Amino acid sequence: MKKFLLPIFICALALLGALAQTSSPQLEQLQRDLREQQRIRNQQNQLAGNLERDIRNLSNQERQLNASVAALNLRLKKLENERAFTQQQLVKTEDKSESLDLEIKMLEVKIAYGKEQLSKLISTLDRERSNRYVRLMVRAENAFDLAVKAKDLDSIQDVNINVIDELNTNVAELATKNAEFLAVIEKLNQYQRILENKKIEINKNRTTLNANIASLKKTRAGRQALQLQAVQSAQAASANASSIYVSLVAERKRLAEVRRRQAVEAARLRAEAAQRKREEAARIAQIRDQRAKVEAIRLENLRNARAQAQIARVQPIALPSSISSLRFPMPGGSIISEFGAEGNSYMAIQGAPGGAVTTVADGIVLKAETIGANYGYVVVIAHTEDASLWTVYANLQYPNVGVDQNVRAGQVIGNVGGGALFPNNELHFSVARNGVNVNPRPYL
Repeated sequence: MKKFLLPIFICALALLGALAQTSSPQLEQLQRDLREQQRIRNQQNQLAGNLERDIRNLSNQERQLNASVAALNLRLKKLENERAFTQQQLVKTEDKSESLDLEIKMLEVKIAYGKEQLSKLISTLDRERSNRYVRLMVRAENAFDLAVKAKDLDSIQDVNINVIDELNTNVAELATKNAEFLAVIEKLNQYQRILENKKIEINKNRTTLNANIASLKKTRAGRQALQLQAVQSAQAASANASSIYVSLVAERKRLAEVRRRQAVEAARLRAEAAQRKREEAARIAQIRDQRAKVEAIRLENLRNARAQAQIARVQPIALPSSISSLRFPMPGGSIISEFGAEGNSYMAIQGAPGGAVTTVADGIVLKAETIGANYGYVVVIAHTEDASLWTVYANLQYPNVGVDQNVRAGQVIGNVGGGALFPNNELHFSVARNGVNVNPRPYL
């Protein structure tokens, strides 16, 4: 029974251990999956936050660039106004230049005319100066008239000098106006070139800023797309984490139930083991008691056998006259231990496992009982009416005969191998004369 229950107990423990080992990796895998989804969610949330900051920075940069473009547009508008004003001034200057050209032409005519008159005057004066003075002086009637004539001559000379001075003045004025006109035209042209260069530079800067704004918009759109992907990934990871968490909770509940069942089963197995231990201890105690009894019987038999052996050596006890000899109790068997060996009061005979045991002579069954599972069944047969001769057959399985049953010589009374302490092919055979065990060898 012990040999049968112990494997069952071991198999039950192995099954419970297998259940625990099957569920533990599942729980660990769910925990790893949950941590992984939480890591992905946190990573995507962090990425989305970084992208949000990048988008804000790009929006700020775009606003700054738009402000710069607006400022450039204002500057460009101001330059356009200045350019328009300069153009108006240039038109006015050009209009004025027409008047100035006319004046210059008139001055040139006057100068040419003055030059011509001056040339004629000089020629006339050079030719007639001396004669005219003389005639004027001769015609003077008195000193007063002479003084008047002299004054007239001086006036004519002053007129000529004034003509020359006016001519010089007109020439100088002409040169001044030409210089002023050229300076104004050059200044206006230079200012217009400056305005045009500024306009080109502003347009170039505006083009660069517009390109930067377009690039920022494109980058911001990319960041927004990445942010959307990150948010969606974080949401998916959160959903996966929630699903895994539900599975994790269910798995933990299942494991708790398995552990509870394991605890109940372990308690039951411990109780059964304790009960079996108590039963085994009781059985061992019983075996020890039986062994002690057997040992006591063995020692007693040993003492009797030694005494009987001593008696047998001195004077063998003859069989009754009605019995000439005894048959061998185990057909096909052989003696493996003689009477008195190791203090035994029986002869050990070895045959086939579970082999048949037969009676050695006619008789009546006195006993057919067991003295314990470890010693098997014992059959005692009396072969005389006064029971002066009986035989004992020990280590039998359940016997085929009962008490007070008559048996014939050679009749099968049972099979060997009933005791747990002895081999299943060994018969313990004893012969008693007048209540004293004797050596069976002389009678077989």
